[in-house]
Amino acid sequence: MGRRFFRGAHLGLWAFGICFFIWQQFFHLKCLEKTAIPSMPLLHASPKEIPVFPEESHLEKADMGDRIYSLKEPIALFPNLVRAFPRLDRDFPCFPAERNWDNLRVQQSPTHRGFLYVKARKAGSSTIAGVAIRIARAMAQQRNLSTPVCHVRFNHPMAHKLDYSKRDKKHSFLFSILREPTSRFVSEFFHFGLSRNFVQPTDDNIKAYMWETKPSINNYYLRWLSVNKPFNYKSDNRDISSFVESIINEYDFLGISERLDESLVALQMVLNLTTSDILYLSAKKRGGWDDGVYRQQCYYIPHSFISSTMKHYFQHSEEWYNFTVGDNLLYRAVNASLDRTIESLGLKEFNANLETYRRALKKADILCRQNVTFPCSSGGKVNVENDCLVWDSACGMDCLDRVAKHPSL
Repeated sequence: MGRRFFRGAHLGLWAFGICFFIWQQFFHLKCLEKTAIPSMPLLHASPKEIPVFPEESHLEKADMGDRIYSLKEPIALFPNLVRAFPRLDRDFPCFPAERNWDNLRVQQSPTHRGFLYVKARKAGSSTIAGVAIRIARAMAQQRNLSTPVCHVRFNHPMAHKLDYSKRDKKHSFLFSILREPTSRFVSEFFHFGLSRNFVQPTDDNIKAYMWETKPSINNYYLRWLSVNKPFNYKSDNRDISSFVESIINEYDFLGISERLDESLVALQMVLNLTTSDILYLSAKKRGGWDDGVYRQQCYYIPHSFISSTMKHYFQHSEEWYNFTVGDNLLYRAVNASLDRTIESLGLKEFNANLETYRRALKKADILCRQNVTFPCSSGGKVNVENDCLVWDSACGMDCLDRVAKHPSL
């Protein structure tokens, strides 16, 4: 009897392990990306009980924006890696969207035409997805399209999985926004590790997340943005510059999240749009709550921090240098390309548009934020009925339309 019991228990655990593996591979983070979180010590706390960590001297805010310029012997930023993204010399690629265009499966399906945003994790991606949807919506209304938006993509799959290497360049527009690689990585760990899975933010756990996350995030941007094949450091480490050059030349526009206002105004001018088309209300803020889609719960968004030893690791270790060397080169190339694009668009016109845009954003935040229902309440409860078009993106569109008509803009 005892043997049968233990044999049954063993089989039960074995079956549970298989089911858990399948769930993890196919449904984990189903509304964003299939990121398997490493097995680490967990904080036994609910989302509302995440501890507030003291601002002690050994903790550093995770703002590593200038880190790439202090690296020893970074790869040279040759002229062939920098370009000015030109104004669109053809019609905006607006075609009828799929009937269920906002369905996750549709958004993860390959396409060869339309308005295509490659969504990089933790680079202001939900905000930019909302801008992409707003632009696609405005263009559809202008052309009296039969669908509420133009054919658009704004989800997280790798560019090569959406078959963008075969896109029709005359009838598509491909773009993305990058964040400084170290800041992006730290933010990702705190979002998926701490906030959603309560993994303690120790140095060892952060390093484990680097290597155990699937799919690999080694040189993340070169893997995610490449339209031909994902970058593999072991086999492609001698071709880093060529990967970066390919991405720079393949995309119709690339911007920087730390310069989001400038990036969106440059995008506006490249696409010949109006200020109204690029307005947004961010549904996520540090110290607030996540989108309420994952597991139908709201998760607290903590402030990121790192220890002084982890900061030293990011700044000086050969391991981290190799882990982000391609991403750092691409980030520098995009940053320089944004400068060149702004110059080519005309500084006087650009600065005037930037001033108008910032004034409109401020007015939108004042007039709309308190009157728009976001997916998560200020107390962390899910608002099933909310004012966002897709998940936590494109929030408060009607209010933004009213702001755009304000006489002072």
